[in-house]
Amino acid sequence: MVASHGHWDWKEKVQKEEKKIVAYLLISAASSAIPLTNRFREGQDNIFTDSAASAISMAVFAFVSLALSALFSGYKLSTHSFI
Repeated sequence: MVASHGHWDWKEKVQKEEKKIVAYLLISAASSAIPLTNRFREGQDNIFTDSAASAISMAVFAFVSLALSALFSGYKLSTHSFI
């Protein structure tokens, strides 16, 4: 995990940044879809609004899963001996 010069491996840096980007996209997509879905539900409750609500809940679930994965990875990284 550590290069011979004591620097972080570039692959590990990229993977860490990818997790942050995906987590940001997931939570921002869900937060922008919630008001729109609620507005559609005021007018009518149909298969589209049900699908949108389930997609929002799955995006939030994916964000929570990714956040837990990042926490576990951070803990594993912090307890890893680099010597």
